[in-house]
Amino acid sequence: MFFTYLGCQTSNVGMVTGTKSDLALSGMWSGTLDGLAQSGSYSGNFNSASQRYQGTFTNAAGKQFRSLLPCIEYYIAGNGTWEMFAIDTRRRRSA
Repeated sequence: MFFTYLGCQTSNVGMVTGTKSDLALSGMWSGTLDGLAQSGSYSGNFNSASQRYQGTFTNAAGKQFRSLLPCIEYYIAGNGTWEMFAIDTRRRRSA
């Protein structure tokens, strides 16, 4: 997967590996965020009501401050939540 927070950053690259058992997903993720190697674990389940997978992740390095001025300053999360939708899913943001 490729992603950036803002267009002035370099491309960030990640890899996700793991297993699927019935409706559950779990595994490890790794990648590079603005030149820093990162990795951690994730787990989640399929939510049939919303037709998506959702779960939690951890970052082995914990929360980290990044300053890429004049472009951006941000924190890499130490843990958080994730959601995964089918291709071409359209979702409206709530206010």
